[in-house]
Amino acid sequence: MGRQARYDAQGALQHVISRGLNREAIFRDPEDYEDLLSRLKFLSRETGMKIHAWSFLPNHFHLLTETGTTPLATFMRRALTGYSLHFNEKYNRVGYLFQGRYKSRRSSPEFSVHCHRTISSSLV
Repeated sequence: MGRQARYDAQGALQHVISRGLNREAIFRDPEDYEDLLSRLKFLSRETGMKIHAWSFLPNHFHLLTETGTTPLATFMRRALTGYSLHFNEKYNRVGYLFQGRYKSRRSSPEFSVHCHRTISSSLV
């Protein structure tokens, strides 16, 4: 049986989470945080994806997004693949960086306020 399709439509609010494989660190120094953030900013301008909040912790991250003209799946694939390739090259490693697919949950405008507070309170 295949995976259930993700809900995605222009303007959809989503809480996105991605964790490191085996809960290992996906950020090892401040430059790593900056690298992923700059990739997300670049892709958001290119795709129309709005990022309302983000939180980067050593072994995972949270995003509160609003889908633009490009599907969330395409946005995340480009961001995570690019970051993984850079991370693996930088630290002379091979293999997967992230544990499975990213998680995403639809968020209502009301719940997104709570989600924004939760994400913001977990900043490191």
